[in-house]
Amino acid sequence: MVESTLPVWMAIMLAGTVTMIVVGHCNYYVPKDQKAKAEFFRNQRVAKGQDCSIYFSYHVSELAYLIIAFFIVISATVSFVISSYQEIMNEILEFGVLGIIVIIVCFLLAFVVAVSFLIIIAVASEIEARKGIQKYYWAHYQVPVIDINKIEPFIREYPR
Repeated sequence: MVESTLPVWMAIMLAGTVTMIVVGHCNYYVPKDQKAKAEFFRNQRVAKGQDCSIYFSYHVSELAYLIIAFFIVISATVSFVISSYQEIMNEILEFGVLGIIVIIVCFLLAFVVAVSFLIIIAVASEIEARKGIQKYYWAHYQVPVIDINKIEPFIREYPR
């Protein structure tokens, strides 16, 4: 039987990258009441000085990105160790204690890089989605969309 040229751990990382892109892209949204507020501003004349901005909301906090990335990398690592156990053990036995230390350091470095990569992918996707939402609402309603949680961290509920 011919083995696949794409290892399972790499397929897990690719699927995880796509997952992080989707999660980052779908995280921010404009709630229904804020959409209604934008419709109102478009249909009615607004007095000068009146606050015409609407606010983002989000489904999950940024901590979820870390948790999801952590589980993706852990599952890819477990798959890598299971599929490459014999080669890893041969390398450890060849270099002795120094080999164990080098492999542990390399593993930790690769783990941190992989988790960081997945988080950066999610944040970049989130930024692009926010820019798209802001452009859409400005083009259709001439209303700015503001992330109130980034402006004033002590406000958790957006004003109505």
